[in-house]
Amino acid sequence: MKVTQLLKHLGLRPFVIGCIAAVLWPSLYGGQPVVPDTVRQAADYAAAGQWTAALTALDAADTSADPRTEALKGLLREHQALADRRQQQRQALFDEKRLALDSLDPNTLNAESTMLDAMALFKSAWDNATTPERDRLLAGSVFGMLRQAAYERFCADDQAGRWDTAWTRWMQWLVEFSPQSFKEASDDLQQRRLIANALRQNPCDITAVPYSQVTHRTAAQVFTVLESRYVEPPPFDRLTQHGLRRLALLTTVLDNPTITFAVERDPNGVAAWADHIASLQTAAPPTDSAGMAALLETLTAVNHITIKLPAGVILAQFTEAALTALDPYTEAVWPEGLGLFEKNITGQFGGIGIRIKRDGENLVIVSVIPDTPAAGTLLAADDIILAVDGQPTNDLPTNCAVSLISGPVGTAVSLTVRRPGVEKVQIVTVLRQRIVLPTVEGAHRAENNGGEGHWDYFLDAEHRIGYLQLNGFTDKTAQQARGVLEQLEQKKVAGLIIDVRGNGGGLLTEATSLANLFISDGVLLTSRGRGDSQTVQRAKSNAVTRGYPLVILINEASASASEIVAGVLAVRKPGQTTLIGQRTYGKGTVQEIADLGPDGGRLKLTTAYYHLPDGQPVPNRYKLQSEGRTDWGIPPHIDIPLYAFEVAEISRLQLERRKQLMAKDAPDTRDDKTDSLVRQMLAADPQLAAALIVLKAKLIAEQ
Repeated sequence: MKVTQLLKHLGLRPFVIGCIAAVLWPSLYGGQPVVPDTVRQAADYAAAGQWTAALTALDAADTSADPRTEALKGLLREHQALADRRQQQRQALFDEKRLALDSLDPNTLNAESTMLDAMALFKSAWDNATTPERDRLLAGSVFGMLRQAAYERFCADDQAGRWDTAWTRWMQWLVEFSPQSFKEASDDLQQRRLIANALRQNPCDITAVPYSQVTHRTAAQVFTVLESRYVEPPPFDRLTQHGLRRLALLTTVLDNPTITFAVERDPNGVAAWADHIASLQTAAPPTDSAGMAALLETLTAVNHITIKLPAGVILAQFTEAALTALDPYTEAVWPEGLGLFEKNITGQFGGIGIRIKRDGENLVIVSVIPDTPAAGTLLAADDIILAVDGQPTNDLPTNCAVSLISGPVGTAVSLTVRRPGVEKVQIVTVLRQRIVLPTVEGAHRAENNGGEGHWDYFLDAEHRIGYLQLNGFTDKTAQQARGVLEQLEQKKVAGLIIDVRGNGGGLLTEATSLANLFISDGVLLTSRGRGDSQTVQRAKSNAVTRGYPLVILINEASASASEIVAGVLAVRKPGQTTLIGQRTYGKGTVQEIADLGPDGGRLKLTTAYYHLPDGQPVPNRYKLQSEGRTDWGIPPHIDIPLYAFEVAEISRLQLERRKQLMAKDAPDTRDDKTDSLVRQMLAADPQLAAALIVLKAKLIAEQ
């Protein structure tokens, strides 16, 4: 091993390495001391996000004769221009919003629309503010005025039973800026909304009765499984407290005249029900799963002689509320919800392959998924769906439309569609097939590899820098990623960006399999459960050594499997891997799926905490939040927060990127559109731009 490599392996900073190597060289190899490679040191600084140090190193020595100097200075100027432009945009937006806030007329806030506009204006100013600017916003009179007015409107909507309005318009804003002041009111409102949303009439099927398939045996099995498999001994007293609190609110919610419910309670038994629940709340709680099963029997018996709701409602509501005492990731999946659950877990379902959204009164196709039945039709992004099998969509909720369009494989569905700006209406009939949602995407549409529906995985073909966006971890993700890597390696890829921003995770095995593509031996991950139980995931030998530099883009929505990939590669390949973006979500736990017996249903429960190869756990968000801390998840090596205007533009361009993938443009317009989109992405996304700069700097350092 070279001297510089040895010192770098010991974790020393680049400038120190150069100085030590210069001193040690004569005694180790004889001859005169060598001059430290200043350009390489500067490149190493740039690759670590230490932009100022890189410039200082270049300015401190005469490197004009080194051909790498101008290339590196060009990168640093590029970064500085990006940073300056970001700051100017942010400052201009903040100043604009602050001035508008200062000119608000308190007398106009009596109108609800004006009040909502004022609140949105405050949030926009907040989203583009620095920490000192945010402090001044909170201390200003405008915030106090808006806070008081929003709370008064919340109280009015809450008392009138308009709970969704009370949350979405008022309380959600209040808890963002005064979380402690409104915590109790927010928690109470959320409990009532949960009950109401679970029991309201299903707009997709008004005859459906919620929880109709939930039996005592199924609900009791939830607590039996928890007792033996949950990561820690379950606190049955707290489970009981949470469950009974939910049932105490049940009749109050069902009295709300603004909501059409799918079930009815006997009004003559409300008082007796309340008395029984109050008595149970003061009684000694169960201490094991058998006691919980007995409590469930008591609750259904009391319900039978008082409010007379369907038994499944009582069993499910108590159980769901009880599980909230554990962690946000442990949940019961009742028989009627298994289809959607399996779809979310596997990324597979029967359908035609389109993404849709509600845009005002219109139901609109967002994008067409490649290699699906819809891709072979005239359907395209922005088409308006007027009807599904003849049923008009103007008042149809999006989830109901999804249910109608999805269906058994081999059956047909007809969509009545109209292209924007075109009067002609077309009926497109499509045969449903098994849809596998893609989890691996590229940088932009490929123009020389089949065009429509094919990705180009080079973000920068000139410097051979690849790009993979991972949207989830299903049972084919690692296999698909391996195929992409092999394509890139045939074209001599020099560096790779793996984008897991917004990736909420998926299968643990796929995360370790993906990390295994870059690591061919040793420990990848250790899952530690209750007591001394643990499972160690080890790398399998690889035929291919992948030593090219990696940048992994992460953010606060990178969770679970995404955190595992980022954390494992950062620990096992520290010189090869750079994490850029924002601190990850901080899940830090492993969930397993347990069967709930012959009556159907599943329990997704937390069974272990995962530890990275260095033995350190991923700090758990749920635990640290309860301690008032925010240092959960995996921190990036280079921290680049995004402003609200950047997040909005990145989202727009990501959508445009998927639209362009399936666009049916004339061939001579595609290259220009692709080049323009890539330039826009790099201009709008400072995290992606920094990733490209870091990889280029690493390539310069290796020259």
